[in-house]
Amino acid sequence: METRDESVMKRLSGSIIGKGLLIFSLGAYAALPREGVSQNGPNGPKSEKQSSQKGGNEEKQRFPDFNKVVEGAKKIDGLFTLHHKKKEGKLFAEIKSSQFNKPFLAPMAIAKGLGMAGHPLHQMDQWVLMFRRSGDQLQIVRRNIRYEAPKGKPIAEAVEQNFTDSIIMSVPIRSVKGSTVLIDLADIFFRNFAQLGLGGLDRSRTSWYEIKAFENNIELEVEATFRGGGFSLFGLGSSGVIDPRGITV
Repeated sequence: METRDESVMKRLSGSIIGKGLLIFSLGAYAALPREGVSQNGPNGPKSEKQSSQKGGNEEKQRFPDFNKVVEGAKKIDGLFTLHHKKKEGKLFAEIKSSQFNKPFLAPMAIAKGLGMAGHPLHQMDQWVLMFRRSGDQLQIVRRNIRYEAPKGKPIAEAVEQNFTDSIIMSVPIRSVKGSTVLIDLADIFFRNFAQLGLGGLDRSRTSWYEIKAFENNIELEVEATFRGGGFSLFGLGSSGVIDPRGITV
């Protein structure tokens, strides 16, 4: 049994998400195996097209119309297709069903503030995230990559049972388009996603600073303001902050 940090880094094909002035990145490295599900009806197996059409009709009835949700937004093509509504502070992302249960590397850094500009976060404990659909919610799962064992060996089952993944948050699905779901990335990154010890994040004083999208990754920067309140980041106190009631990074 060995740690997987090095092997994960070698298998990365790209990086993804940034949080500005706080910076995040996510990067896909390898799709997990997907097992087919048999759907048998009274007249034999249903075709994939029939099942897709039925599911699509049910989805449309439960969610707001996709085109209306993204109406007026700036479309940005990339690993995830983005729709930015600047005035509303919304950044919608299309997550394809083929991207569910697929791991993404999520490096994070502080771009400015706290006297720590350019300081990477969680250097010794890289985050690998996964999107998992659960009903009308999309779960953000943090993979446990610290241990692995050869597949097919008895120890592999022990590793799977003892070292589990963590569902760190769940965000609402805003709309659907076929098998693609639409989420608002503000529901993820306009929170204390990076687990900084700076008090609560004030969403009314937080905004998107820069948005970039590429074929294999997206980079997002967020100007995030925390309420503070006797904070201490890695024991560094309030260095670089003039007033702890508004800690902007």
